[in-house]
Amino acid sequence: MSPVNSDPSLPCHENLHSVLASLRGQVRIGSVVLAALLTAPIAVALGIASYFWLSSDADALRDSFLSSVDGGCKRRFVLNVGGLHDWLARFGLGFIKHLPPEAHMAASSVRGGEVAIYRLAEGIQALDQGRIIANADKAMNKRGMQRLVGVSADSDLVAVYMPRQLASPERVKALVLVVTSRRS
Repeated sequence: MSPVNSDPSLPCHENLHSVLASLRGQVRIGSVVLAALLTAPIAVALGIASYFWLSSDADALRDSFLSSVDGGCKRRFVLNVGGLHDWLARFGLGFIKHLPPEAHMAASSVRGGEVAIYRLAEGIQALDQGRIIANADKAMNKRGMQRLVGVSADSDLVAVYMPRQLASPERVKALVLVVTSRRS
């Protein structure tokens, strides 16, 4: 029977330690690769799904509006875009030659956007704009935001909310509520 240790100058247990250390390195690499293969599809799925839900602040503003409407609304469209897509849009703006400087500056300053479009239920003739603003103000105040603009004309309404305390001048967040009677 041949000995396990092929190098007679090394004790048997030192040879075993080197074999085990080598296997541990291979197991770690294999575990990392396996974990990456399992989590990558989940991360991609969550990334795609995130386009279709709102942030908690936008969600609260939407909920305050929906609670103000008797008869309900039907969701037509929700989109949340940020990060990479904003960078690509800003990069693409550099290739547009005839864009006015003001428009270029405004578009370049955007770092993300969320929109939710709802259609009022049939039969709703008029909205209580005072109730809509009061509910929105209450919800946004709880979140540390204040109404910067509130405009009402006929059956149309626009309200803009911003944080009371800005975390950074480069990262200004605004929430806009637009209610219009136009149907499309």
